[in-house]
Amino acid sequence: MNDAVNVRRELDLRIGAAFTRFQTLRLKKVFPDILGNQLISYGSCQFPTLGFVVERYKQVQAFIPEPFWKLKVTHKKDAVVTEFSWKRGRLFDHTACLVLYQMCLEEPT
Repeated sequence: MNDAVNVRRELDLRIGAAFTRFQTLRLKKVFPDILGNQLISYGSCQFPTLGFVVERYKQVQAFIPEPFWKLKVTHKKDAVVTEFSWKRGRLFDHTACLVLYQMCLEEPT
């Protein structure tokens, strides 16, 4: 297994170095004004990584913010303050939040 990993790493390095040089020189001839002295890198890991980046970018762009509410419940007794929390954290229904808030006010202890 170790030999296979080392061979894969060596091939990735050699192919990446050779193809980086090839495409940099070739594309500088085709686009000299655009590329200038830039290096055009190639690596077998870059394509899947770029795919992850693009997928995350699309998720961020498609995000639609929604208003939410939170309840913060504390209890103080003998100068000791205890905070209560719940797993849910956020409420997306304003009416439900108001009902829970009202219930807390009606039964404060």
